[in-house]
Amino acid sequence: MEYITPLTVSATPGSGDTVADLVIGQGPAGNNFTATVCNINNTSRSATTLCTPRGLAVDTNNNLYVGDSGNNRVLEYHEAANPPTTVTATKVFGQGGSFTSGTANNGGVSPDSLNAPYQVALDAANDLYVADRSNNRVLEYDTPLTTDTTADRVFGQADNFAANGCNLGGTTPTADTLCFPQGVAVDATGDLLVSDSNNNRVLEYDKPLVLGPTPTATATIPATPSATATATASATATASATATTSATATPTATATATSTATPTATATATATPTATATATPTATPTPILGTLSFKPTSLNFGTSTKVGKASKAKKITIKNPSSKSSKLSVSVMSESATTPFAIKGSQCIKTLAPGKSCKVSVTFTPSDTTPQNGFLTVHDNAQGNPQMIQLSGTGKM
Repeated sequence: MEYITPLTVSATPGSGDTVADLVIGQGPAGNNFTATVCNINNTSRSATTLCTPRGLAVDTNNNLYVGDSGNNRVLEYHEAANPPTTVTATKVFGQGGSFTSGTANNGGVSPDSLNAPYQVALDAANDLYVADRSNNRVLEYDTPLTTDTTADRVFGQADNFAANGCNLGGTTPTADTLCFPQGVAVDATGDLLVSDSNNNRVLEYDKPLVLGPTPTATATIPATPSATATATASATATASATATTSATATPTATATATSTATPTATATATATPTATATATPTATPTPILGTLSFKPTSLNFGTSTKVGKASKAKKITIKNPSSKSSKLSVSVMSESATTPFAIKGSQCIKTLAPGKSCKVSVTFTPSDTTPQNGFLTVHDNAQGNPQMIQLSGTGKM
């Protein structure tokens, strides 16, 4: 499936109007319907630009969220009007609050980073879910418009915000793993559904935000010592008594938990044992993997292809040059449906072991005789993700 770069909105489409009235992602005016280039010629990433948007969702207050995949961020547009009028993003996720940055995993893999996010979804409480595709995880943000842009939960990485391996670095998927998730949705009851792309499956999580009540420790002393117990009467616990649990009877009789007073005054101490805090192991950050290599690093189809005709396919070899055991998960796609370049056959969606490679075949179908440009987007878990392969060519009559 291909995606067109500008995000367009049409007012009152039900009336038969099929002409868009607003364009988001091509500058602050909202009326440049002829521009299609990523970040307005790749020179001015800002709160009014987009690069390969993959998903969008609207909350209960008409605020718009967009998965800005090529910029490794999610943008939020505050919107009070319906139909919408806002083309400048108000909040950015994944770039540390910067609208001019677009680095994958800016600052390292964390609850504040994103790597080629795809689809986004909102539940009835306006909690945000993001398919963080190239990090092999789904992130959840508790009501981000009233809290912050730091994720509160992570799916697919065993609760580790610093990990991003496909299937946790293993070869066999489980109910706890993800590999290149692309789509997210929340049903009416709060169940989360995730399209786990490279595992060829859809996962369902039963109401992940519906948590049970936190148990409260209580201590009760149902028996009151009789009046015959004097103020000096006491029962001393043995050395084996739990030091952290105590229960005090009435002022005339003191009893340490698990101790029995004199026969005339029995104090029963019932208490939930104090929970022993177990420290969560410190997450070990996932190492940054080596960059993929491409041969050639760009494709030029020259001037010999006739307008309206597809050229012979040219191949690009994508290789994992690492000499270590690090595997790289790769997925390649063309820029958009509006470019004259297309992938033919395999999209090279696989995991590459060190020294292994895969090939992508690309064709060029010029629409006219002017020079034409595009690029392939390579998503992976390597350093510098996503990576671009420049494509060019000129048609002839």
